[in-house]
Amino acid sequence: MKEKTLLIDNHTNQNRWITVVVFGFLLSPLIGFISEKIWAIHGSIVLGRGIAILLLVMILVKSPQLRISKYFIMAVLYYIATLMIPMLSGTNSRIILGSESIICIFFLILHSSSITDKTYNKAMVWMLYLIGISLLVSLIQEFYNPLFLVSKIVETSFSWDKYNKTQYRLSSIWSYVNFTAGGYSVMAFYAVVLGHLIEKKKSVRNIALLVVALLIYCLVSRQRWILVSYLIISSQIYRLFDKTSNQVTIVLVLLICLGILLYAGFPLLDVVQYRYLDKEVGGIQYGSWQQRSLGWAAFSRFFNDFFLLGINMSKNSGSYYSFLGRRSGNILIGNIWPFITYGIIGSIWYYMLLVMLIKNSYRLGKKTKNYGYFLMFVALVAGGFSNGASLVDPGTMVAIILMKHYEDKISYLQKVRI
Repeated sequence: MKEKTLLIDNHTNQNRWITVVVFGFLLSPLIGFISEKIWAIHGSIVLGRGIAILLLVMILVKSPQLRISKYFIMAVLYYIATLMIPMLSGTNSRIILGSESIICIFFLILHSSSITDKTYNKAMVWMLYLIGISLLVSLIQEFYNPLFLVSKIVETSFSWDKYNKTQYRLSSIWSYVNFTAGGYSVMAFYAVVLGHLIEKKKSVRNIALLVVALLIYCLVSRQRWILVSYLIISSQIYRLFDKTSNQVTIVLVLLICLGILLYAGFPLLDVVQYRYLDKEVGGIQYGSWQQRSLGWAAFSRFFNDFFLLGINMSKNSGSYYSFLGRRSGNILIGNIWPFITYGIIGSIWYYMLLVMLIKNSYRLGKKTKNYGYFLMFVALVAGGFSNGASLVDPGTMVAIILMKHYEDKISYLQKVRI
């Protein structure tokens, strides 16, 4: 009896560690705000150090129960490659707490702990609240003050003389985390919540409100890659179109909300023409897409130089960066940045990790008909073709934790039935 009680206590303690991670990530905008105001440190640094400290405590308290997963192995091999290849090229000889090391720590914590159904359901509610807060702050930034609740980095770079209401991209509360969290985190929340609501057959009206709220958020943000992610994730609602009443409900909610947005003064047509279609400069091919195409041109031109160990190991690295016009291609072509930087030998582990996550999320979708997690990863990959992409995103990591719990629960229920 004593042994059984001890096992229960250990499991409860393990839940505490992963629960701290879940709600720490969900509170990342608040943590970023506080860390900037008090310590003048960016929120992403605080989060990275926070989970590193959590791992250290976890090792000291629960070291015999740490579990090595296939995700962790791929992450460690990728991290080793990111250390060794720069050392060989002479560009870096320091061991730092970067995004690659955070991935390792995250997957070690993920598979050494487990959340409860209560935490899972609470996280769902918190994500819904965060979506609402993100939309509300974006609307305040749109109609009243574009500098409302933005980080010091955004505020410093802002200029009223150069402010263009049609072109300016809003970050809502997420600039306290990083420049892409307003897309990847919010879209991860949206994918998980939407999949959950559809699977549980919740009210079509509530689902329609969620879908339209995220559409307004994407339009107001004025970022094409976020809108593409939104369209991919929203494809889940095709399951609701089997009934005419559902179709009518979704269309009515869409028209009413967009009508209110236009009545409030949002320049929708101008945003579509001059921001999304780059009409002012002659079209998308002459606007921001030109920078992306330059990145792809550099990729194809110098492919043989970085194929094995990355561009920095090549004698033509200087020519590559001169052709690209920057010291990093991560911002514009995030999906192939690991390949360019570390070659096939170094980056293969990252791509294998990503493929395993996508494959497992698809299998989960086939079992449950909840494709929210799968479409989240598809949107992550799609966003990475025109923007920086990384698994080290608060919303994405919360979604991965919830996906693991969901997988474990489905497996457990299947065993019980057998």
